Amino acid sequence: MKTRLFCCLAVLVAAPAAFAQKLLVVSEKGGPQVVRAITMGTSMVEKDGKLVSTSGTEYALGKAAIYGRGFVKLTNVAVKENRIEDLAKGTETIFGNDLDATISSDTPLKHCFFVWEINTDLDHLPSAIEMRDLIPGEAQKIRISVALQAHLAEGESHSKLHVFSDGLEILNSTMDPAYIAEQTRKTEEFQLKRVPDRPVGISRAVPPAVPVFPADLKAQGVGGSAKVSCTIDDHGNVVDVKVVEATHPSFGESLAAAAKQWKFEPAVKDHQYVQATAVIPYTFKVAAAEAK
Repeated sequence: MKTRLFCCLAVLVAAPAAFAQKLLVVSEKGGPQVVRAITMGTSMVEKDGKLVSTSGTEYALGKAAIYGRGFVKLTNVAVKENRIEDLAKGTETIFGNDLDATISSDTPLKHCFFVWEINTDLDHLPSAIEMRDLIPGEAQKIRISVALQAHLAEGESHSKLHVFSDGLEILNSTMDPAYIAEQTRKTEEFQLKRVPDRPVGISRAVPPAVPVFPADLKAQGVGGSAKVSCTIDDHGNVVDVKVVEATHPSFGESLAAAAKQWKFEPAVKDHQYVQATAVIPYTFKVAAAEAK
């Protein structure tokens, strides 16, 4: 996507915090609009509750007012540069740069796109590409290519990477831990003002691990049940599991092992996420053919 910075958004770029999250904005007739997605190389903005394509061609990065809760990890990041002589302009040299990376997320993210922000003496642009939706546990390889007027010297800090979901930049897990904690707190405060009290519940975003039927009992055609008590912290993580009851010790051990891998939606009380306990029952059923 060809981009160039437009001066009317210059004030948005000056973020007070080094890692302040960003929005990608595009110039429109009615003023700057937040890019919510990129589809088939076209930027999409929201109008009347729907995503529509924009005719704007000038882009800039602005400061976000709220923060995404998902975290993404970028690995295997590599930049390759190719020097291109522009014969049409005589002596001018264009540097073709390819950035390759692998990206993964801990939560489902939709309307994703990737932005490579570059600042050199001759270049100041955010270049963006469309990405597939991110699915927890599934890595995705991406590539973005740009042509620059100046050489990207190795080790210089004029190149930054951003990942967006539905218009909001998602915190990168390699950012400073103190910054992550502070922005997470701000997000929770903003979101929880609109959330009523609720009990803890299994997360719909991450399918729960299925307890393994003990091989010896399965071979004997013996079914049964078990029940475990899970302590879930205010982030939805299981911090403790205890077997409450089981028709056979192996059923309790199997259910407990699976429960330790589960992800929960944390309980909410008085507009705060709180630690809570959930008692989970499970039945180990023997198939009819195996019971004979």
